[in-house]
Amino acid sequence: MDLQFTAKPTSMGEVIGHMFNLPPLSGGIGGGTHPQILKGVTASGRCKCVGDDKCGGGKIYEVCFNTQKDCKKAQKDLDDICNNNNEMKAKCTRPKCYYRHGKPTCPDNCEPGTIIPMFSPLMIVSETKFSAPDGSANTRTDVGVGENVTFKGSVAGNWTATDGTPRILDNNNEFSWTAPNRAATVTIKLTVGNNEESILMNVIEPDGITATKKNEISYPAGTQGAGMKLIFNYHPKKISFGNVEAKEVSGPASDIRGYYKMHGMPHYHNSGDTFFSIGEDNKLKNAEDTAAQSGYPKDWSDGRFEWIIPNKFQVKTEGGDGKKFTKVTQAFSIDGTGKTRITKAGESVERSP
Repeated sequence: MDLQFTAKPTSMGEVIGHMFNLPPLSGGIGGGTHPQILKGVTASGRCKCVGDDKCGGGKIYEVCFNTQKDCKKAQKDLDDICNNNNEMKAKCTRPKCYYRHGKPTCPDNCEPGTIIPMFSPLMIVSETKFSAPDGSANTRTDVGVGENVTFKGSVAGNWTATDGTPRILDNNNEFSWTAPNRAATVTIKLTVGNNEESILMNVIEPDGITATKKNEISYPAGTQGAGMKLIFNYHPKKISFGNVEAKEVSGPASDIRGYYKMHGMPHYHNSGDTFFSIGEDNKLKNAEDTAAQSGYPKDWSDGRFEWIIPNKFQVKTEGGDGKKFTKVTQAFSIDGTGKTRITKAGESVERSP
């Protein structure tokens, strides 16, 4: 089995206590080939993962194993368990990493199969305040701009963040952090004495909008018109934009053809240029979009135009005019019967007089 130090903060006493209850390593020593009948005593020794700076920080493990009664193979058996036991290999697997072995103690009164870390393991567990719409766990390391995350350490220590707020918190086992206002890769680090542990957070901006049609709008029979109410969805959905707001930017129409060149010019899009809050579920909160057109007179004929609408976002605590992140096309068309079609953000509506 492989010990995992990620489930929850654990005291060193609990870790050691758990380790002493481990079952013996299968097959004796690392799956070695020594006849089990010769394993008459128990011995112990230390394995140290060394190499470059990323090799487990020079972490040392004390192991207990069966060996021959006369202890003549104790050193060989220690080398074998350090290098070939599956659990030990999993603890020292990066490129250029290897184990250095100490001298064994043989015989030794210990429980075969026990692996004890000779250091205090630092652990960080993260939890986002908001749930991601796609169901990603709240322990995710991908977060939206402005998301709130709480980090918990296995022991109290000094926290630092390379971006976001706050940047520093000393002598605490919890660190409440808010992601920065723009995309970034942020390192959260916990330092206790000479030991440190870090976690990398990927901060993501909105990158797209799709719409969900809430309902269609009705108009009197015989009159031109089509319309729909839309709910905007902000992407990606693997994170939450619950601390973000967004707006459409007003602007002119483009690609104006046929009937629309004679009626309703200049077809300027007045969005109101107002920021609206996005909910935890990445849907526009307490607001809906209206994509509609009506009341154009006979005689109808073929025509079309469209709005290429810039969209901006900002974190709610920002102020200012935000950052442009995508464009949404809202297109209108009409034919000689007055049938009108409108499309926007993946949804559409069509109606005849």
